[in-house]
Amino acid sequence: MRTGSTMALATLTVAALAGAALGDGRVTILDGTGVYNGSDGTGGAFQVWRATPGANGAYNGVYGGNLLNGDGRGTGSDSFLSFCLERQDNLSFNTTYFTEISTSAFDAAPPTNLPNPDPISGTTAHIYREFRKIANGGATAGTTGLFGGLFLGTLSGTETTAIQHAIWYSEQEMAWSDLSTLARNVYNWAAANNDGSLRGVRALRLWSNYNAQTGQYSGSHQDLLTCIPLPPAAYAGMGTFAGIFMLAALRRRKLAAQ
Repeated sequence: MRTGSTMALATLTVAALAGAALGDGRVTILDGTGVYNGSDGTGGAFQVWRATPGANGAYNGVYGGNLLNGDGRGTGSDSFLSFCLERQDNLSFNTTYFTEISTSAFDAAPPTNLPNPDPISGTTAHIYREFRKIANGGATAGTTGLFGGLFLGTLSGTETTAIQHAIWYSEQEMAWSDLSTLARNVYNWAAANNDGSLRGVRALRLWSNYNAQTGQYSGSHQDLLTCIPLPPAAYAGMGTFAGIFMLAALRRRKLAAQ
């Protein structure tokens, strides 16, 4: 009974660590600049900045930096680049939002015949990971970030737009007939190469208000994409706990045999 209680306590501890890793924060949204602005003025990429440096701790406002600091796609210790999940929703630049991490997007006025909340697709996750130059959990050299050779080494505004439109199509926010050839190629490449897993990609839900007493959000805005690097560390911690308990069990067995 004592062993079971100890294991339960350790499990709760790890769960708490995982919860902290997914903690919510506050971010300020700025427009993308240069090639990250897109070629048609709609959609991403957008800059997601920690609202006040140091105020969020290890919350989602710094996920971009914690995961791939200086990965060559506009990320840094206090910011990262992101794309919209909803085509019909808007956001305001230089505005600070409360944020919520989720595996699905939430829309205050969802499109007809779509679920709400709407789960992120594996294809969307693969597109965003490729944009962020993430392969197998970390940054790699070579062709990572080039969408299987569709892009050259330097991203263009047209390619940024193609990424956004491919994401919108993947999330059923845009018709195939409205996509450029490049956007179709981006989507086709991601659909053919993803394994269906989100692999740490999440929706960054933006809200106007948060009630700390009730834990309720209100004032739904645009949902963006982000990455969560911390939960795998929590799972690694769980493995550590498991190892500790295994050694303890073996020790008890050895003592009992004496």
